[in-house]
Amino acid sequence: MPFLAQDPWLIARKVFGYASPGDAWGIPLLLHTNEEALRFPALYAETWSALPGMLDVYALAVTAAKAYSAWGKFVILAVMVLIAHGVNRLRNPPPLFIQCGVSAAAFLFCSPGFGLQYLAWLVPWAVAAGALPAALFYAISGAFLYVMYAHNLQWTGMAMAWSLATWLTVGTVLLTLSRRIAAALAAERPTRRRAGWRMTPARAAAAAALTVMLIALIHANARALSSTPGFYDQQFVTASSTYNGDYPPGGALDGRTDVTAWGIRGGWNSAGTPRDDTPEFLTVLFAAPRTVRHITLHAYPDPHFTLRSFVFQYRAERQWHDIEATRVRDNLEATRWDFDVPAVTSRQIRLLVSRAADDEYARVMEVEFAGDGAPSIAATPP
Repeated sequence: MPFLAQDPWLIARKVFGYASPGDAWGIPLLLHTNEEALRFPALYAETWSALPGMLDVYALAVTAAKAYSAWGKFVILAVMVLIAHGVNRLRNPPPLFIQCGVSAAAFLFCSPGFGLQYLAWLVPWAVAAGALPAALFYAISGAFLYVMYAHNLQWTGMAMAWSLATWLTVGTVLLTLSRRIAAALAAERPTRRRAGWRMTPARAAAAAALTVMLIALIHANARALSSTPGFYDQQFVTASSTYNGDYPPGGALDGRTDVTAWGIRGGWNSAGTPRDDTPEFLTVLFAAPRTVRHITLHAYPDPHFTLRSFVFQYRAERQWHDIEATRVRDNLEATRWDFDVPAVTSRQIRLLVSRAADDEYARVMEVEFAGDGAPSIAATPP
């Protein structure tokens, strides 16, 4: 008995429920990039996050990215079926070869997920777009594949750039082939002079009502997103400088304290040398005010490369204030510190390093913040 007859629902779930990885191709990549670009000003930036509507804009970007990832393939498929049905009802439809090329290019261009094997969809049909668009697609997609396999299929910055370039060549093929479809539609319907469009009171009222409804929907979406458990527990880490991508600021808040994580994004290493007049700093920004009563700091676990002089600071009323209980001077031995501090509530706390043991770089394995259940005291200037 054919497999389809044995368990049609299982096959349907596997076929239509399949979700390939997103965020590395075309529209999902742009939506994800837009979401990441808006996250900092909407949640962490001192001035921008206070502006009305910033959270709404961020929530809209998050929702758009998630919705496209979840439902994009079904919408694209439905639109393609409708277009194919309409085109083939024409008296003189475009050649089937052109239609197949448009379908493959459209789905690849709009795909909410991506795998390298997807590029094969367009290989037979790209030639229908002409020599130049086809040559661009073959050359750039080939270079993209070379970069990916040369780097063991790792999505490096270079790979993302080649992914975007390949996506644009797919768009070029799609645009060229779509002109053939548009020409067939234009030939089927002779041009007629249309009456000029004008705004009437009814249309203006309808547009105003739709605008109000859209704004209300966006605002409700933002409230729903912000009420998600853990939403305001997110944190963002920046630094005065970073040696390279193997020692990012975020590595100091990833939960890893073992030295084996060093050099594989498990700790922060400054690019500059900390001095009294030019300190290096690691800043942690919270999406909502955070009360801190205990701080644990892990420097690089070797006294020769530990932190020599530093202090933690919190931000209040647009100024930085020292947490005196965390001040350390002329240390040449310790690599870990546990500080019980007077409770402060702030959206920004930073580690300010003024000297390193080797007088070269600031090195931090991990920073941990905690509260002890004592009553909260708002951070105010001393």
